[in-house]
Parts: sequence; C-alpha cells; structure tokens
Amino acid sequence: MTVLPGFKNYKVLVLFLVYLSVNFFLLYLFGVQVNGEAVKYIDDANRILNGQPLRNGIFSISYIGYSLLVLVFIKCGISFFFMGVFQGILSFFAASCLYKVCYGIGVKKNVAFIFFIVYLLCLPIQKWIFFLYTESAHTSILVIAFYYIYRFFNTGFKNWLIIFLLLIAVIFTRPVGIVFIVALFMVILYWCFKKGYKIYTLIFVCVIIGIVILFIFSPYATYINPDSLKRMEIICQVPQANNNIIYHEINNAGLYEAFRVIKNEIGVKAFFINGCKKLFSFYGLYRPYYSSLNNGILICYTLLYPLAIAGLFVKVSQQVKCVKLFSIIYVLFTSVLIFFTCDDWSNRFISPVFPFILFLATLGLNNIFKKLNVTT
Repeated sequence: MTVLPGFKNYKVLVLFLVYLSVNFFLLYLFGVQVNGEAVKYIDDANRILNGQPLRNGIFSISYIGYSLLVLVFIKCGISFFFMGVFQGILSFFAASCLYKVCYGIGVKKNVAFIFFIVYLLCLPIQKWIFFLYTESAHTSILVIAFYYIYRFFNTGFKNWLIIFLLLIAVIFTRPVGIVFIVALFMVILYWCFKKGYKIYTLIFVCVIIGIVILFIFSPYATYINPDSLKRMEIICQVPQANNNIIYHEINNAGLYEAFRVIKNEIGVKAFFINGCKKLFSFYGLYRPYYSSLNNGILICYTLLYPLAIAGLFVKVSQQVKCVKLFSIIYVLFTSVLIFFTCDDWSNRFISPVFPFILFLATLGLNNIFKKLNVTT
C-alpha cells in the first residue's frame, strides 16, 4: 500500500528526508521552544502529575489534550526535542491525508502532489513543529480528521471510534477546535437535508442550537474578551486605544459585556473597521517587525488566496461538495471570530486555517488546468 496513491514509496521517502532536513534547519534557527505559550502546557502537565489544580482552572480544559501529550514526554523522561520530531512526523502524515483527499475527489495527481509539497513548505504551518505550542499538533489532527470526514461522505467510512477520538483530540488540543465541530455539524445538517432525512435534519438543527448555547455558557466564551475590544486590539495585548484600561487575559465578564462594549463604548462602525484590520493582519501575514526576507516569504503564501477563491466556484459532485462546504464554513467562521478576538504577533493563529485554504486552492488550480487542457 503506497503512502501517496499514484506515487512510488521511494519517491515519498526521498521527500520525507528532504522535509526532515528543512525541519532541522528550522530547529537550527529557532531551537526547541519551551518558553512563552509552552510554559502553561508544561506547567499543567506537571500539575496533573502532582495531583494539583490546573493552572487556569476550567479554562485549561480547552487545551488539556496537549498538556497530556506533554505529560507523556515528561513522565517517560523523553527530551522535548523528540516531541518536536513527533510533531514533524504527524505533520507529514497530515500532509499525506490532505493529498489523499484531493486525489480521492478526482484532482489531477500532480496537482495534488504540488499541494502536498506546498503543505510541507508552508511556513505558517511548519514553523511550529519544534515549539511546544498547540498549533502544530492541533493543525495536524484537524487535517487527519478532515480526511476521515471525507471518507465518511465519499465511501461510507463507518469506524466511528476513530472519528470520535479525532474529534475529541480536535476539541481538547486548542480552543478553536470548536470551529471544526460547528463546521462538521453544519455540513452533516446539509448532507441530511440533501438526502431527505427529515428526522436527522431536525436532530442536527437541535444539536447545532445546543452547541451554540453550550458555547455561550462555556469557558470558550471567555476568549471573546471585552478588555481586548475596548482597547481596539489588532495584535493581542497591543492596544490601539484606551491604553489605561487594565487587561485581564481571562475575562469572565461574559458575552453580554462584550456586546455592550461594542454597542455603547466603541460603536458598531468602529468595531467593524477594526475587525477588517484584524482580518488584513490575519490573512496578510505581513509584520512590520519581521525582516524583509521573512515578510517576502510570507507574502508568497498569499498568492494561494486567488486560487482558493477560484476553488469556491468549481462545480463538484454532491459528495465532494460536503468537504468543500466544510472548508468554506471553517474559514468563514474563523474569519467571523477574528472580529471578536485579536491576531497573534507571530502569525500563529492562522496555522489551523491554512490547510483548508490549500484544499480550496487545489480545486482552483485543478480547474484551471482542466480549462487549459493541461495534462499532468
């Protein structure tokens, strides 16, 4: 059984060795990062080992899966260097899963392979492999789960245990895992409606309403921070206004307070304008404090956006439409949330979004090749 359908395994092995070389170069540049965000995951892992409360209480539940992964390496006395290696191997496997989705829906073999390589060279995704941050593992798990969802819609894949475990991992490795779950249930609702399953359609309408209600009253709602909105933050914890307002990272004021701030303090128009600036920061990738070379490399990835937009208009079969719709909902819902949160100074937050941009871009390029009668 080949790792990539349509390619000999030895070619994939050569590519894997090249991929490892690139990652060791990133390791040389950045080292194994156990500071910053990593501190809270290491701290929570040690707290679990010692039977102590989690660092941020119930707030820590949203990434406890990653803390448990860190715990395994601590408990076994394994260097965090090998956790980076593990994340690299997981990312390579995720890239192969994305290839299999594209190849399986009828994308030309070489077009799918191009985006397999693009995934492996995608700095916003691959930069975090040797960081003990949630981005690398979470993004890989997203793509692997995406592959099994594709199999469910296209081949009737029925190993529910695998899907269930992947969804649990998606939810508990990073707070934005909730976006994946919402997108999944919306697509299942669409699928049931198209199949004419009226009872199941009604059930999933109720499930989606239930998820929204649970979100509103769950720790996830604290990520919509009224302090951040008041300070008009584009980059998290960098105020654009109201510098004198004290910022609380974990703000339990609730969504009502956030909407009150939007309506009565900053105004809906200013909120929308600032939200557009956040989107530009999020998808634009450019940072004024990066080197020209770094910004130049990052800007190259924005060339994928026109292909992704072209992919939106590609006509596909009903089965393929489900995974395409899933990608669109994931990107759109993430974009809406950006209006209510903020962007990270180092482009971390776009990592889970990029695989779905790549998927849509694959559809776009494949369609262009078809129209130009390019044989690959």
